[in-house]
Amino acid sequence: MENQKTNQNVTPIKTIYDPARGWVCQVCGKAFKTRNSLVGHIASHKPHRKGQVSLNHYTHEQKPASSNGVVAVVPEGVIYEDWCNAIPILRKAYEQRIFVLIIGPKGTGKTTLVRKFAEMMNKPLYTVNFSLRTKESHLVGTTVLENGTTRFAMGIIPRSMQEGAVLYLDELNAAEADVLLRLDEALDDRRELNIKEAGEVIKVKAHPDWFVIATINPLSHVGTKELPPQLLSRFPVRLYLDYPPPEVELKIVEKHVGDLDYTAREHVVKAIQLSNKLREMAKAEEIYYSPSIRETIAFAKMLMTGLNPKDVAELVFANAYWQWGQVAYSVVKNLIVSLWGE
Repeated sequence: MENQKTNQNVTPIKTIYDPARGWVCQVCGKAFKTRNSLVGHIASHKPHRKGQVSLNHYTHEQKPASSNGVVAVVPEGVIYEDWCNAIPILRKAYEQRIFVLIIGPKGTGKTTLVRKFAEMMNKPLYTVNFSLRTKESHLVGTTVLENGTTRFAMGIIPRSMQEGAVLYLDELNAAEADVLLRLDEALDDRRELNIKEAGEVIKVKAHPDWFVIATINPLSHVGTKELPPQLLSRFPVRLYLDYPPPEVELKIVEKHVGDLDYTAREHVVKAIQLSNKLREMAKAEEIYYSPSIRETIAFAKMLMTGLNPKDVAELVFANAYWQWGQVAYSVVKNLIVSLWGE
């Protein structure tokens, strides 16, 4: 291991890892496949330049992440009605670099809100959709075989840190405890991640513009669990996002399908009434599913094809409940009849 002592006459030589070329010497530009080869090569430059290379850690300036195929892009054309004034809050939190947690049931537009924020800020967006199958390697990275040689491909977290992107942690409270523990390391006030999986310790320091937004579903949702207190504390700004009022939901639908004529609007209003009734019943645990905003949008789109509104309501809403059996389906079908008749 290189000598870690430095003095005023020692100028660190920055090292660059180029995914296309490998480890690149910044003195002569020669590229090497392995770190050890570069270490030995750099020693030959000591007579020509005062300095040493510390290869036991890297920052976002020293080693751009070697991609694992995940590419972040700035979202475009996101349609979002900010009915609860969430985007200004996200902006202020971003200015202060305070991470944000958005809490709310499925289908309330949490993901759309995050995508709209990234678009408005012109920031690339990395997304992690958590489940029981999410592993540490998905977040941190893993060793891959490429052209007969192995290399370490950075995961989403270090890539987003180095690029100063927006990192979106979707359904965070569906992740396993070991995954949350590893995530907690990157989210503390140091904004650093020590990656040992590469066969050496790679220390990734977050770009100052790095910003993290997480979402969680209420504990009544299947597969969710309480966030550990230390992880919850990493998100001091918390937003609650519920379903919008009926008049706002109608505006959202019209943003997606265009202006509705009088008759179509009346049918969409009924679909929103149905959605809200089912949401209330789901919250009271009388039924097992709460329709999302995307379902009222789907109702409007299918309605505009010329289908009968009652048939559309059955396709979009009632049929979903067949998976819980005849009784659940009949409850919703009866609600549809009460709105549109036999």
